[in-house]
Amino acid sequence: MVNKGGMIRCTVSRNIQGELKVNFTGNATYIYSCTVDYSSGRFDIISDKESFFEEGMLYQEFLEKVTEDYKL
Repeated sequence: MVNKGGMIRCTVSRNIQGELKVNFTGNATYIYSCTVDYSSGRFDIISDKESFFEEGMLYQEFLEKVTEDYKL
């Protein structure tokens, strides 16, 4: 999968209760975390969404510094 932050690997697993879990591995940045229900055939958010703004800002600063230092 490719997103704005780069390439990531998505792994879907099911626990013994039948619940699905999706793991994203790669150079992605967390934007938010929440719990979703897919039993209705669509994604319904069933928990409060926890946002991670600081990590995204720090990654953007890193990209700007690398671009400036290496004239990319």
